[in-house]
Amino acid sequence: MTINSIDLSKLRNAEFIQLHKDLLNLVHLNDETVLKCKPQYDAMVGIVAVIEAIFKTDQGSNTTPIIEALDLRRDTALAGISKNIDSYLNHFIAAKVNAANVLVDYLKIYGTATSIAASSLPAETATINSLLGDVTTKANLIEAITELGLASWFTELKTANDLLAAKYIERTQELGGANPNTIKDKRNEANEVYYKLRNMILAQATVAEDAEPYPKTVNEMNALIDQYNVILTNRGADATKAKKVDEKPSDVN
Repeated sequence: MTINSIDLSKLRNAEFIQLHKDLLNLVHLNDETVLKCKPQYDAMVGIVAVIEAIFKTDQGSNTTPIIEALDLRRDTALAGISKNIDSYLNHFIAAKVNAANVLVDYLKIYGTATSIAASSLPAETATINSLLGDVTTKANLIEAITELGLASWFTELKTANDLLAAKYIERTQELGGANPNTIKDKRNEANEVYYKLRNMILAQATVAEDAEPYPKTVNEMNALIDQYNVILTNRGADATKAKKVDEKPSDVN
């Protein structure tokens, strides 16, 4: 008897919380006392409650909608830059084609607009800062941007990125004042607690020679975990598809 695995790190915060709450509910419905895992169950109830409280504080921040809007703004700028560059790859003027190729070759260092946008907020901020540092100091990149008339796009990207970075720090300070524990730290702690609960259920099932309610409990947990694994699989497929679309050169002249 085994309990299916899942890459907990790939779950979004809301998914992470809901999965653990659903698992706890299944254990409770089968009776944590009968399953002989009450200490581990109680520990998991506690840590999930802490994570949910931090998440609700985060979601309730007045700064969060501003950050989300700024994130969309800079993602749009990234997409606009990428599509503009791609359109010049088929231009009838050789100088513009050459300039576009210079920028395409350079931007490969950072991945595609889609992959940059898919990274975490701090990671995306750092990537864009590095990218902007190069395009404003390296002569060949400056010349290419000038040739294609893309300076305003990079200015827009910098403006959105700087505003988001400032708001992100503002929210971090706000959340830090409300609770010194970050969701990331608590998620790691929750993982350890979950594994202890999972292992205890399996150990007690072995001692009980797989008598009920262990098979029923494990089957229900596996069915739930499978549903979340489907979510992760579909998300990975969507990301791969988006990456391919983003990398396809535009036919616009």
